[in-house]
Amino acid sequence: MKTSTSILRFVSRAAAVLVVMFTITIQDAHAYVDPGTGAMILQIIGAIVAGALFYFRALRDKIASWFTRPKDPADGTGKDEKS
Repeated sequence: MKTSTSILRFVSRAAAVLVVMFTITIQDAHAYVDPGTGAMILQIIGAIVAGALFYFRALRDKIASWFTRPKDPADGTGKDEKS
């Protein structure tokens, strides 16, 4: 049985071979992109960028929480502490 790393390595190599093969055999398409398709592509790119910014901000906050102390609920409430 293959491990997940060897499967991942196989898939990445196969993808690389396909990309190289498709890049080498590029021909003219003689086609156009209509405005509706262009707008859809811009929306997809915008959604990817917004999603990545949100994901990485949440990831950054999670990692930063590992290195910071939790806030004390008594701090900043304005109540006097009993001695």
